[in-house]
Amino acid sequence: MLTRLNTCVLLGFLLAAAARDTAADEIRSQVEELFANSNKVSPSALDAAREQFTAIQADGANRQLVDYAFALVLIEQQKLDQAGAQLDKLLRVSPKSLPFRRSRTWVQLVRKEHQAALVNLENLAGRLPNAKHAKVTADHRETARFIGSSLSFLESPAAPARLQNLVDASKERILNGWGSAFRAEFDAGHAATAAQFAQLNSEVSGAKEEIAKIQSDAIKTQGEQLESQQSAMEEARETLQSAAEEKQKRAQRDPEGLHAQYSELRGEFAEIQSLALPIETQIAAAHAEVQSLIKTVKLDDGTIETVYTDPIRARVLEGFILQLDARLGPLRAQTANINARAALVQGQYNGLVRQYNLQMQQIAGEGKSLASNQNKLDRMQKHHARSKPTGNSTKTRTLSSRLTNFTTYEPFPLAQEKARVLAALQ
Repeated sequence: MLTRLNTCVLLGFLLAAAARDTAADEIRSQVEELFANSNKVSPSALDAAREQFTAIQADGANRQLVDYAFALVLIEQQKLDQAGAQLDKLLRVSPKSLPFRRSRTWVQLVRKEHQAALVNLENLAGRLPNAKHAKVTADHRETARFIGSSLSFLESPAAPARLQNLVDASKERILNGWGSAFRAEFDAGHAATAAQFAQLNSEVSGAKEEIAKIQSDAIKTQGEQLESQQSAMEEARETLQSAAEEKQKRAQRDPEGLHAQYSELRGEFAEIQSLALPIETQIAAAHAEVQSLIKTVKLDDGTIETVYTDPIRARVLEGFILQLDARLGPLRAQTANINARAALVQGQYNGLVRQYNLQMQQIAGEGKSLASNQNKLDRMQKHHARSKPTGNSTKTRTLSSRLTNFTTYEPFPLAQEKARVLAALQ
């Protein structure tokens, strides 16, 4: 009977253990899937991970590991504020956990929450075993190395100078509390970060010198180009001024020749007029005398007829008028010719005036364009006068950013922490 009871009890324990193993395997599988689905940084991946995390059912130690797994997901998704809140929740339940506190300190250092990080570094140091025969684990040694690396970063110019007194005091308390137990790991982490900072700082300085030289050469070249452009501008201005002056001289010279021609034609016209005027006067007098010889008479049939009072004198006058018209014809032809030539000269003169006006408008437009270009050149020269080689560029800004970023010296051990979680699930 007793043997039978013992057998039943043993069977119950085995079944319970099997159930626990099955539950642990299922949780481990869900956490593996959580890690796999969130290794790409994106809002959709984070939303899916959050939904998946909420669906994982676990309790006790496994619950804390699942919560820590989600904190790792938040770190991987670069949501450090949310990761910090998740880790704070975990530390309230498990304040002695070295991985939880290391991760929380890492988040604080990346977010430049330096004073809070110092508090956690001292807390980590205080949780390392100090007794001579205490068991020292890899987790203890990793913590000591992490403390050394973190304090080295906070001692460097990458951290605010106002913190140095706090950093020195924390370092002193940590090392005095340890003795020599973890000094080798601390020194290794401290030296590695210091060496990495020195190397990167040297790269930044070298890059800035290189960029400054490139910028200086570029400024010099730009100055030479501006001088060349200014010289070309002065030459163009002189050429335009010379062209304007030449066109003005020509505008005065050409019309003078045309004016002389026109004056000569007017002289010829006046001479012909002086010859024609007496003839025209005689013709007018003869016509007047003919008109005076005309009278009207009323015939017996009542009709009115025009007759000359002196027909012989009227015929003599009409012949005289014909003779005078014959003499006046060539003079009129010459006058018409002179008028035609004068009109041609006037047309040429008007054409010159129009051409001159167009050319002066063109010169005025070129002058405005030159003035506009000169204003642009003046602004460029003022900007160039203020230009100084700074040594700053995308490359140096990137290097400087890396220099002050804690992740440069202490990348988060994501793969290691994920493996720790999966191994601890039971």
